[in-house]
Amino acid sequence: GKDGGREGRLKWSKRAEQQLRGELNLIARNNCQAEMKGFADCAKENGLMVVFSCRQQNAAMNACLNRYTNDEEFEKYRLMRSKEIEEKGADAPKPPSEIIHFSTRE
Repeated sequence: GKDGGREGRLKWSKRAEQQLRGELNLIARNNCQAEMKGFADCAKENGLMVVFSCRQQNAAMNACLNRYTNDEEFEKYRLMRSKEIEEKGADAPKPPSEIIHFSTRE
């Protein structure tokens, strides 16, 4: 038999998936502002030496962003959003601005 999970994944168009990834990236950026600012400030102070001087800040920023945008978090978010769409139909609105503060983490 066919994998039921695969069937569900195929129902999502590439465009819908891109939109969800965009929403999740917005959530990540909102939740990682301190790390992003740390890297940006370091980059401003170090100019062309940013690659060498800001490794720690860059690693912290990327680790934070990845906590929200990895495949496991995307799947949780996709399931949550698909439930909303099922409840509201195909014309489900884009998520409200509060979704930016959403976290799949408990």
